[in-house]
Amino acid sequence: MIGDVENERRPIVTITPSPSVDRTYHLTGLRPGELHRARSVLSEPSGKGVNVGRVLRRLGVPTHMILTAGGGEGRLLSELLGALADGGALAEGGGRAGGGLRVDVVPVAGPTRINVTLMVDGAEPTKINEPGTALAPDEADRIVAAAVAALPTARWLACCGALPAGTDANLVTRLVDAGHLAGVPVAVDASGAGLAAAVGARADLIKPNRDELAELTGRPVASLDDVIAAAREVRAVTGGTVLVSLGADGALLLSPAGGWYAEAPSIAPVNTTGAGDALLAGYLVDDTAEPPARLAYAVSIGVSACLAKGTADLPDVLVDPAGVRVRPLTG
Repeated sequence: MIGDVENERRPIVTITPSPSVDRTYHLTGLRPGELHRARSVLSEPSGKGVNVGRVLRRLGVPTHMILTAGGGEGRLLSELLGALADGGALAEGGGRAGGGLRVDVVPVAGPTRINVTLMVDGAEPTKINEPGTALAPDEADRIVAAAVAALPTARWLACCGALPAGTDANLVTRLVDAGHLAGVPVAVDASGAGLAAAVGARADLIKPNRDELAELTGRPVASLDDVIAAAREVRAVTGGTVLVSLGADGALLLSPAGGWYAEAPSIAPVNTTGAGDALLAGYLVDDTAEPPARLAYAVSIGVSACLAKGTADLPDVLVDPAGVRVRPLTG
């Protein structure tokens, strides 16, 4: 059996079938139909799995990102990720390791997405996300092959992000099955058909937000009791863990050991984009922690991400997990 210290050195592998370059524009105001001049512009590598990996790297956790890239936008994404990995450029189809981060790019025919966030002081961010290009069967095969190659040394496999329209959801099933065959637990943060496939494949950790949980179960989730009922329905199928991100309302955790609700501390958010990805990253950090402590830490990381200007970034000073109120569920 692998000791705790050795296990901590094993990387968490993230899969991002549809990554993006995120451009965040900071504006003095937002008025439809008028010309706006940005005060500043920030370009970052993004997509759910990339966001999870970036947060893990900031937290000192060895991370191995596997993602697609295509077109000129994909070359920009590779350059941005190469700078994170080791300060150098990263070629499509290649991989580099450095600073606890390895990045492997699976080249695809379709262009990588460009997503835009418009930030105005005192207002919620406005997001404009491009649709991804459907993955061809051979491209999906290469993603699975890259994951299988990474699994012998992996601690977790995290499959993150919605599949591009027209992509066979069986890709998620194959990734979950590959993880289980290798004895590696699999976390899935997806939506639509991809999330349903993860539940059907009995992924070890399902991480929906409120809207994704409602779509998955067909249940209303207006109240916390609604969320609990829907999450229990999912866990009855998977037998594993369900972690529901609830935005400013905190998070819900159902696991084989029990259930807990965490109330997020009140803050003045700067940028909430990617906070749910940071929550998942925080939860994956320490497999040995007791569930309430693990949930409190995850929520503290998700809240911390809301205090940074970038997407799924972290400020220099993190929110203290002691400020997160966690209570067990009853009934």
